[in-house]
Amino acid sequence: DASGDQTEAASCYRKALYLDPNQPEVLIHLALLLEKAGKTSEAQLLRKRTDRLQHRSRTKDESTL
Repeated sequence: DASGDQTEAASCYRKALYLDPNQPEVLIHLALLLEKAGKTSEAQLLRKRTDRLQHRSRTKDESTL
């Protein structure tokens, strides 16, 4: 992503999600990259997925208190 090759960056982010689909940081980075490329609907789906993951994480943390 830092090198400016958006196609390669998106490929790497997708591979990372394939290996571990519950990584909110990767989801956000890919969503931002997709938004830059004008793929707002795909980016929105990833943001919703991130929200669900974070909600699950908060709920899980609260239940252990």
